[in-house]
Amino acid sequence: MVEAEGWKIKAGSSKFTFSKSEAVAMLTTASGYERCVSIVAVTNNPDYLIDVQELIASVDLIKPESISYQAENDSQTNDNTVAPSVIGKWLKTSTSNSNYAINNGLHQYHKMQYEFNPDGTYNFLYRSFSYMPDIYIAKENGTYIIQGNSITITPQKSVFETWSKGTIIDANGKDASLDKLGKLKSSQKRSLEKVTYQFTKQYFSGIDEWSLMLEYNKQTERDGPYNGGSSFPNAWLYGAAKFPIELK
Repeated sequence: MVEAEGWKIKAGSSKFTFSKSEAVAMLTTASGYERCVSIVAVTNNPDYLIDVQELIASVDLIKPESISYQAENDSQTNDNTVAPSVIGKWLKTSTSNSNYAINNGLHQYHKMQYEFNPDGTYNFLYRSFSYMPDIYIAKENGTYIIQGNSITITPQKSVFETWSKGTIIDANGKDASLDKLGKLKSSQKRSLEKVTYQFTKQYFSGIDEWSLMLEYNKQTERDGPYNGGSSFPNAWLYGAAKFPIELK
């Protein structure tokens, strides 16, 4: 894998002990054209390093087809009286996978997820895992109303929880932290943000996926920083939740 037009490559590795023998974990990440792909390899046998290197070298980075998008409109008229369906789970994720983060055990992610139900109720989840000693969870539920291409979200209950990390005993007999919930350490109420978003569903042909786009004139505590990029500067893009948040 070599850098190509529009692509940037970051790679890193870290040694660790597994079953009393030295092992190595390697991460190679290519990013470009509003997408990211990673190759992760773990081995405790140096004989396989050549195979891993050949696999990585065999990957060709090319310029993809143009990332085009179109707004979904279920209405057969021009008055937008029928809005796109939002029913289902929608997820956005931010991660930290830089060389420094990987080499220093600082991998982290932040996930936010909406679930819109057919009965007009919704659930919102936030989960944050990092090098900090705790896992942070936010849970919210309430109702939503759609009028044309506006969706008004009215929370009824919102809490922010701090959990310890689950642990296992590693090969050296030491406690190792996992991305699993341990014990609930604290819980506090979160502000109830009633917000009316403008929304559409966008189809990105380059990745063959629909996203739910929510627009509002200022960032909210619930949604965090905008992630729509230069194309959608005041918007959040939530993709289909292929790997939804799990509370365990």
